[in-house]
Amino acid sequence: MHNRQKEGSQTKVQNQLHYFSLSRSYFNSLKMAWNSSVVMQMGRFLLLVILFLPREMTSSVLTVNGKTENYILDTTPGSQVSLICAVQNHTREEELLWYREEGRVDLKSGNKINSSSVCVSSISENDNGISFTCRLGRDPSVSISVALNVICE
Repeated sequence: MHNRQKEGSQTKVQNQLHYFSLSRSYFNSLKMAWNSSVVMQMGRFLLLVILFLPREMTSSVLTVNGKTENYILDTTPGSQVSLICAVQNHTREEELLWYREEGRVDLKSGNKINSSSVCVSSISENDNGISFTCRLGRDPSVSISVALNVICE
């Protein structure tokens, strides 16, 4: 009888070890599935950020008279210049704002969306070095400036 109890306890221990081994294996499988699921979710999230955020935040480019960089415009006293600002690569209607130095230029309502122009007339020597800046309404960090270089002949 004593041997039977010993055999029974050994079988019981073996069964428990086998169950523990299966449980640990199952736990490791669950852990791997969870980790890969989390990795997949994170990957999807990053993909969405990469695809949509940059387009919305940074793809719009401004041009003035076809130029994409700040520049100096040579002109003469008494002349008139037109500055035309346009949004390139936009995905929606964009409001444009013009500034003469730090002061905002008043624009008509039809002269603000995706393309906007200002006319600088009767240029004088006092306008030398004055800058005009076109800015994106929703993101003022997107801007382009033109400085007047008044050349007296």
